[in-house]
Amino acid sequence: MQPLLFNQTIGILGGGQLGKMMGMVVKRMGFQLAIFEEQENSPAAQIADFSIVGHFTDKNQLKKFAKISNIITYEFENIPIETIEYLKSIGANIPQGTKPLQVAQNRADEKKFINDLKFKTVPYIYLKNYQEFLLQIKQFGYPAILKTCRMGYDGKGQITLHAAKDNLKAQKLLNEQPCVLEKKISFQKEFSVLCFRSILGETTCLPVVENIHHNSILHQSIVPAQISKKTSAIIEKIATDFVKKAQFIGTIAIEFFYIDDENILFNEIAPRPHNSGHFSIEACLQSQFELHIKSIMGIPFGKNSLVSTVVMTNILGQHIPFVQNNLYKKYNYPVYFHVYGKKEAKENRKMGHITILGQQINKLQKLGNEIISKNVK
Repeated sequence: MQPLLFNQTIGILGGGQLGKMMGMVVKRMGFQLAIFEEQENSPAAQIADFSIVGHFTDKNQLKKFAKISNIITYEFENIPIETIEYLKSIGANIPQGTKPLQVAQNRADEKKFINDLKFKTVPYIYLKNYQEFLLQIKQFGYPAILKTCRMGYDGKGQITLHAAKDNLKAQKLLNEQPCVLEKKISFQKEFSVLCFRSILGETTCLPVVENIHHNSILHQSIVPAQISKKTSAIIEKIATDFVKKAQFIGTIAIEFFYIDDENILFNEIAPRPHNSGHFSIEACLQSQFELHIKSIMGIPFGKNSLVSTVVMTNILGQHIPFVQNNLYKKYNYPVYFHVYGKKEAKENRKMGHITILGQQINKLQKLGNEIISKNVK
């Protein structure tokens, strides 16, 4: 691959907040930015040099996008595989290819892929329909979590089954599509790791992130994770070994359930920058978005480290009125507001995030909670 020249163009499939934050790095590095999105005025299009709107199956629009983009990446995992294959067939440069998407788009395929590489997941079974569920559930046992194989995120497309009385809920989900049934396990904490592998084979990681979820939506991320250095090193090694074995290119976010040092289970993977990596914008020498762009361009990663203890708090649609008011308050900590520019603030929709730097994690968490839920004095 020939190095990109300044003023050449990096194209991003998808125009959400991840594309926007990735695009801000592209612009700062001196390259032009092209966005392909299905809706007009997306967050990423607000900063783009070129914005092309069309369905991901629209070959005419995809041709235009490929023509102006010297290298192409994507900002979310539900880009149709056929879109990538078509772009590659007309000569587009997409270093990540289709493999990470193929794995991440189907929960059953994802878990099998992880297990085949000799890494641990929560015990699960694949179910095609409700009849299979009725045959399996008695032996599998309650409590369990049923998840659609495709398109589930932020708690969507999943239900918890506590007893046989919940089976009708399962029927509704299985009537829509095949699912995976997972054991509901007891774990100490949830962690994530952002790993990066470049086209040169170089790998690096951000520090282990400790995550707190509310209603299956990420609420806060704490870095460094409140665990021993030994445990942190074990988790980082698992993540790095996985990315090397999988031979993925770009960013791979891995979510883990932590039971103990011998039982660190994969929950999900995402082949793109991740909500739990947003802390890195202010709290690391290089953000997840910088490392992602470097990975697909073959730029050496260089030194990276955490510069401050940090807590990231998500802003959902219902938080916007409080956040708007609290934006103008004076704080005793460095507080960074990120609002993504989405047109409509819906309940439980991710509208932005707040990053707070400091030393005392409990105080950073408390302040984040106050900013999104009440008027700060």
